[in-house]
Amino acid sequence: MQMKICLHIPVKGLREAVLAALPDADLTGTPADAEIVIGNPPMEALESNANLRLLQLHSAGTGRYPELYRTHPHLAICCATGAYGHTVAEHMFASLLCLMKHLNEYAVQQQTARWKDLGAARSIRGANVLVIGLGDIGGAFARMCRALGAAVTGIRRTPAPDPETADRVFGLDQLDALLPSADVVACALPETPQTRGLLNKARLALLKPDAYLVNAGRGSLIDEAALLETLNEGRLAGVALDVLCTEPLPADSPLWHAPRILITPHVAGGDHLPDVGENLARISLHNIRALAANAPFQSLVDPATGYRARP
Repeated sequence: MQMKICLHIPVKGLREAVLAALPDADLTGTPADAEIVIGNPPMEALESNANLRLLQLHSAGTGRYPELYRTHPHLAICCATGAYGHTVAEHMFASLLCLMKHLNEYAVQQQTARWKDLGAARSIRGANVLVIGLGDIGGAFARMCRALGAAVTGIRRTPAPDPETADRVFGLDQLDALLPSADVVACALPETPQTRGLLNKARLALLKPDAYLVNAGRGSLIDEAALLETLNEGRLAGVALDVLCTEPLPADSPLWHAPRILITPHVAGGDHLPDVGENLARISLHNIRALAANAPFQSLVDPATGYRARP
Protein backbone atom coordinates (compact mmCIF):
# COMPACT_ATOMS: atom_id res chain seq x y z
CA MET A 1 0.00 0.00 0.00
CA GLN A 2 1.44 3.34 -1.09
CA MET A 3 1.41 6.11 1.52
CA LYS A 4 2.06 9.80 1.06
CA ILE A 5 5.30 10.79 2.80
CA CYS A 6 6.64 14.22 3.70
CA LEU A 7 10.41 14.55 4.19
CA HIS A 8 10.53 17.68 6.33
CA ILE A 9 14.11 17.16 7.38
CA PRO A 10 17.51 18.61 6.36
CA VAL A 11 19.49 15.36 6.42
CA LYS A 12 21.68 14.45 3.48
CA GLY A 13 20.86 11.22 1.70
CA LEU A 14 17.55 10.51 3.43
CA ARG A 15 15.42 11.00 0.30
CA GLU A 16 17.68 8.68 -1.68
CA ALA A 17 17.58 6.07 1.09
CA VAL A 18 13.77 6.13 1.25
CA LEU A 19 13.44 5.78 -2.52
CA ALA A 20 16.01 2.99 -2.64
CA ALA A 21 14.09 1.00 -0.05
CA LEU A 22 10.59 2.04 -1.19
CA PRO A 23 10.78 2.78 -4.95
CA ASP A 24 7.03 3.43 -5.19
CA ALA A 25 6.93 5.88 -2.27
CA ASP A 26 4.92 9.06 -2.86
CA LEU A 27 7.17 11.84 -1.55
CA THR A 28 4.88 14.70 -2.57
CA GLY A 29 3.28 15.05 0.86
CA THR A 30 3.35 18.12 3.06
CA PRO A 31 3.05 18.33 6.86
CA ALA A 32 -0.60 19.26 6.36
CA ASP A 33 -1.67 16.26 4.24
CA ALA A 34 0.88 13.40 4.42
CA GLU A 35 0.20 10.14 6.23
CA ILE A 36 3.86 9.95 7.25
CA VAL A 37 5.91 12.99 8.21
CA ILE A 38 9.64 12.65 8.80
CA GLY A 39 11.10 15.67 10.57
CA ASN A 40 10.05 18.35 13.03
CA PRO A 41 7.63 20.66 11.21
CA PRO A 42 5.60 23.38 12.96
CA MET A 43 2.92 21.96 15.24
CA GLU A 44 0.29 24.10 13.53
CA ALA A 45 0.74 22.26 10.23
CA LEU A 46 0.34 18.87 11.88
CA GLU A 47 -2.65 19.72 14.07
CA SER A 48 -4.89 20.15 11.02
CA ASN A 49 -3.63 17.00 9.27
CA ALA A 50 -6.40 14.41 9.64
CA ASN A 51 -4.40 11.88 7.55
CA LEU A 52 -1.38 11.77 9.84
CA ARG A 53 -0.52 8.24 11.04
CA LEU A 54 3.24 8.39 11.72
CA LEU A 55 5.37 11.31 12.86
CA GLN A 56 9.04 10.35 12.78
CA LEU A 57 10.95 13.11 14.53
CA HIS A 58 14.55 13.85 13.62
CA SER A 59 15.32 14.77 17.24
CA ALA A 60 15.79 12.63 20.32
CA GLY A 61 13.74 15.13 22.34
CA THR A 62 10.02 15.41 21.63
CA GLY A 63 9.09 18.97 22.68
CA ARG A 64 5.36 19.63 22.34
CA TYR A 65 4.73 16.91 19.75
CA PRO A 66 3.20 14.38 22.21
CA GLU A 67 0.29 16.82 22.54
CA LEU A 68 -0.83 15.52 19.12
CA TYR A 69 -1.84 12.23 20.75
CA ARG A 70 -4.85 14.02 22.24
CA THR A 71 -6.26 14.98 18.85
CA HIS A 72 -4.88 12.13 16.71
CA PRO A 73 -5.76 8.88 18.55
CA HIS A 74 -4.37 6.62 15.79
CA LEU A 75 -1.05 8.46 15.50
CA ALA A 76 2.36 6.94 16.28
CA ILE A 77 5.08 9.43 17.22
CA CYS A 78 8.64 8.12 17.13
CA CYS A 79 11.74 10.01 18.17
CA ALA A 80 15.28 9.64 16.81
CA THR A 81 16.84 8.04 19.88
CA GLY A 82 19.60 5.83 18.56
CA ALA A 83 20.70 8.23 15.83
CA TYR A 84 22.82 10.75 17.73
CA GLY A 85 24.57 8.91 20.57
CA HIS A 86 27.91 8.67 18.79
CA THR A 87 28.18 12.22 17.47
CA VAL A 88 26.82 14.10 20.51
CA ALA A 89 28.84 12.04 23.00
CA GLU A 90 32.06 12.68 21.07
CA HIS A 91 31.34 16.41 21.07
CA MET A 92 30.68 16.38 24.81
CA PHE A 93 33.84 14.40 25.44
CA ALA A 94 35.97 16.68 23.26
CA SER A 95 34.54 19.78 24.97
CA LEU A 96 35.32 18.37 28.40
CA LEU A 97 38.91 17.51 27.47
CA CYS A 98 39.30 20.94 25.90
CA LEU A 99 38.37 22.60 29.18
CA MET A 100 40.43 20.25 31.32
CA LYS A 101 43.56 20.91 29.23
CA HIS A 102 42.89 24.67 28.70
CA LEU A 103 42.86 24.14 24.92
CA ASN A 104 40.21 26.81 24.38
CA GLU A 105 42.38 29.33 26.26
CA TYR A 106 45.53 28.32 24.38
CA ALA A 107 43.65 28.84 21.10
CA VAL A 108 42.89 32.44 22.18
CA GLN A 109 46.54 32.97 23.11
CA GLN A 110 47.59 31.73 19.69
CA GLN A 111 45.62 34.53 18.02
CA THR A 112 47.83 37.09 19.77
CA ALA A 113 51.08 35.10 19.52
CA ARG A 114 51.21 34.81 23.30
CA TRP A 115 53.39 32.07 24.82
CA LYS A 116 52.19 31.43 28.37
CA ASP A 117 51.81 28.28 30.43
CA LEU A 118 48.29 28.26 31.90
CA GLY A 119 49.14 25.94 34.72
CA ALA A 120 47.94 22.59 35.96
CA ALA A 121 45.58 20.53 33.80
CA ARG A 122 43.00 17.96 34.89
CA SER A 123 42.35 14.36 33.88
CA ILE A 124 39.28 12.23 33.34
CA ARG A 125 41.20 9.35 34.90
CA GLY A 126 39.95 8.92 38.46
CA ALA A 127 37.26 11.61 38.09
CA ASN A 128 33.76 11.13 39.47
CA VAL A 129 31.50 11.71 36.47
CA LEU A 130 27.76 12.21 36.97
CA VAL A 131 25.73 11.70 33.79
CA ILE A 132 22.22 13.15 34.02
CA GLY A 133 20.24 11.35 31.34
CA LEU A 134 21.82 7.92 30.86
CA GLY A 135 20.12 7.16 27.56
CA ASP A 136 21.59 6.74 24.08
CA ILE A 137 23.71 9.93 24.24
CA GLY A 138 24.50 9.89 27.95
CA GLY A 139 25.36 6.20 27.80
CA ALA A 140 27.79 6.71 24.91
CA PHE A 141 29.47 9.56 26.80
CA ALA A 142 29.66 7.44 29.96
CA ARG A 143 31.41 4.61 28.10
CA MET A 144 34.03 7.05 26.79
CA CYS A 145 34.72 8.34 30.29
CA ARG A 146 34.95 4.85 31.76
CA ALA A 147 37.39 3.84 29.02
CA LEU A 148 39.79 6.49 30.36
CA GLY A 149 39.41 5.45 33.97
CA ALA A 150 36.57 7.59 35.31
CA ALA A 151 34.02 6.40 37.86
CA VAL A 152 30.59 7.01 36.34
CA THR A 153 27.28 7.48 38.13
CA GLY A 154 24.15 7.71 35.99
CA ILE A 155 20.75 9.29 36.55
CA ARG A 156 17.68 8.28 34.57
CA ARG A 157 13.93 7.90 34.94
CA THR A 158 14.09 4.14 35.42
CA PRO A 159 17.19 3.54 37.57
CA ALA A 160 17.89 -0.07 36.61
CA PRO A 161 21.52 -1.25 36.83
CA ASP A 162 23.52 -0.73 33.63
CA PRO A 163 26.99 -2.19 34.21
CA GLU A 164 28.09 -1.50 30.62
CA THR A 165 27.82 2.27 31.05
CA ALA A 166 27.82 3.20 34.75
CA ASP A 167 29.08 1.96 38.09
CA ARG A 168 25.85 3.10 39.76
CA VAL A 169 22.46 4.25 38.45
CA PHE A 170 19.93 6.33 40.40
CA GLY A 171 16.64 8.08 39.80
CA LEU A 172 16.29 11.83 39.48
CA ASP A 173 15.15 12.03 43.09
CA GLN A 174 18.79 11.44 44.12
CA LEU A 175 20.19 14.37 42.12
CA ASP A 176 20.76 16.70 45.09
CA ALA A 177 22.61 14.00 47.00
CA LEU A 178 24.89 13.19 44.05
CA LEU A 179 25.85 16.66 42.81
CA PRO A 180 28.28 17.57 45.66
CA SER A 181 30.62 14.64 44.95
CA ALA A 182 30.79 15.04 41.16
CA ASP A 183 33.96 16.26 39.45
CA VAL A 184 32.09 16.35 36.14
CA VAL A 185 28.35 16.80 35.57
CA ALA A 186 27.29 15.91 32.02
CA CYS A 187 23.69 16.55 30.92
CA ALA A 188 21.92 14.80 28.05
CA LEU A 189 18.25 15.24 28.96
CA PRO A 190 15.37 16.13 26.62
CA GLU A 191 13.13 19.09 27.39
CA THR A 192 10.08 18.20 29.46
CA PRO A 193 8.14 20.05 32.18
CA GLN A 194 10.22 18.11 34.72
CA THR A 195 13.60 19.05 33.24
CA ARG A 196 13.10 22.78 32.65
CA GLY A 197 15.24 24.72 35.12
CA LEU A 198 16.48 21.49 36.73
CA LEU A 199 19.93 22.95 37.37
CA ASN A 200 18.77 26.05 39.22
CA LYS A 201 20.70 28.36 41.53
CA ALA A 202 20.36 26.04 44.52
CA ARG A 203 21.63 23.00 42.62
CA LEU A 204 24.50 24.88 40.98
CA ALA A 205 25.54 25.88 44.49
CA LEU A 206 25.80 22.18 45.38
CA LEU A 207 28.55 21.62 42.82
CA LYS A 208 32.20 21.56 43.79
CA PRO A 209 33.89 24.93 43.08
CA ASP A 210 36.27 23.10 40.71
CA ALA A 211 33.68 20.88 38.99
CA TYR A 212 33.03 20.85 35.24
CA LEU A 213 29.56 21.15 33.70
CA VAL A 214 28.71 19.96 30.18
CA ASN A 215 25.26 20.31 28.59
CA ALA A 216 24.29 18.90 25.20
CA GLY A 217 20.65 18.07 25.95
CA ARG A 218 18.45 21.17 26.01
CA GLY A 219 19.35 24.68 27.10
CA SER A 220 16.25 25.01 29.27
CA LEU A 221 17.80 22.56 31.74
CA ILE A 222 20.07 25.27 33.22
CA ASP A 223 19.13 28.56 34.84
CA GLU A 224 21.46 30.72 32.74
CA ALA A 225 21.32 33.76 35.04
CA ALA A 226 22.33 31.57 37.98
CA LEU A 227 25.08 29.96 35.89
CA LEU A 228 26.48 33.36 34.93
CA GLU A 229 26.47 34.41 38.58
CA THR A 230 28.23 31.17 39.53
CA LEU A 231 31.00 31.69 36.97
CA ASN A 232 31.47 35.36 37.82
CA GLU A 233 31.91 34.40 41.48
CA GLY A 234 34.84 32.18 40.47
CA ARG A 235 33.08 28.85 40.92
CA LEU A 236 33.23 25.91 38.47
CA ALA A 237 36.45 25.02 36.66
CA GLY A 238 34.73 25.05 33.28
CA VAL A 239 31.38 24.92 31.51
CA ALA A 240 30.70 23.59 27.98
CA LEU A 241 27.33 24.47 26.43
CA ASP A 242 26.20 23.26 23.03
CA VAL A 243 22.58 24.21 23.80
CA LEU A 244 21.18 27.48 25.14
CA CYS A 245 17.77 28.74 26.25
CA THR A 246 17.68 31.12 23.27
CA GLU A 247 19.22 29.97 20.00
CA PRO A 248 21.05 31.59 18.33
CA LEU A 249 22.49 33.08 21.49
CA PRO A 250 22.02 36.88 21.16
CA ALA A 251 25.22 38.82 20.48
CA ASP A 252 24.67 40.92 23.60
CA SER A 253 24.31 37.93 25.92
CA PRO A 254 26.82 38.16 28.80
CA LEU A 255 27.35 34.40 28.49
CA TRP A 256 29.61 35.03 25.48
CA HIS A 257 32.10 36.75 27.74
CA ALA A 258 31.68 34.69 30.90
CA PRO A 259 34.90 33.23 32.32
CA ARG A 260 35.78 29.55 31.86
CA ILE A 261 32.98 28.84 29.38
CA LEU A 262 33.04 27.11 25.99
CA ILE A 263 30.00 27.75 23.77
CA THR A 264 29.29 25.90 20.53
CA PRO A 265 26.25 26.69 18.31
CA HIS A 266 24.17 23.51 18.78
CA VAL A 267 26.38 21.47 16.48
CA ALA A 268 26.95 18.31 18.53
CA GLY A 269 24.11 16.56 16.70
CA GLY A 270 22.74 17.39 13.27
CA ASP A 271 24.27 15.59 10.32
CA HIS A 272 27.85 16.63 10.99
CA LEU A 273 28.89 12.96 10.94
CA PRO A 274 27.75 10.76 8.04
CA ASP A 275 26.47 7.98 10.29
CA VAL A 276 23.74 10.29 11.64
CA GLY A 277 21.95 10.38 8.29
CA GLU A 278 22.39 6.62 7.96
CA ASN A 279 20.94 6.09 11.45
CA LEU A 280 17.98 8.37 10.77
CA ALA A 281 17.27 6.59 7.50
CA ARG A 282 17.44 3.20 9.24
CA ILE A 283 15.04 4.26 12.02
CA SER A 284 12.66 5.98 9.60
CA LEU A 285 12.49 3.03 7.20
CA HIS A 286 11.95 0.60 10.07
CA ASN A 287 9.00 2.63 11.32
CA ILE A 288 7.48 3.16 7.86
CA ARG A 289 7.52 -0.61 7.37
CA ALA A 290 6.19 -1.15 10.90
CA LEU A 291 3.24 1.11 10.16
CA ALA A 292 2.38 -0.85 7.00
CA ALA A 293 2.78 -4.21 8.75
CA ASN A 294 1.19 -3.21 12.08
CA ALA A 295 4.47 -4.21 13.74
CA PRO A 296 6.33 -2.68 16.73
CA PHE A 297 7.88 0.72 16.20
CA GLN A 298 11.42 1.75 17.12
CA SER A 299 11.75 4.65 19.60
CA LEU A 300 7.98 5.04 19.99
CA VAL A 301 7.15 8.02 22.22
CA ASP A 302 5.12 7.33 25.34
CA PRO A 303 2.20 9.83 25.45
CA ALA A 304 2.23 9.85 29.26
CA THR A 305 5.87 10.89 29.66
CA GLY A 306 7.05 12.36 26.37
CA TYR A 307 10.03 10.01 26.49
CA ARG A 308 10.79 6.98 24.37
CA ALA A 309 8.65 4.09 25.58
CA ARG A 310 10.53 1.24 27.20
CA PRO A 311 10.21 -2.09 25.36
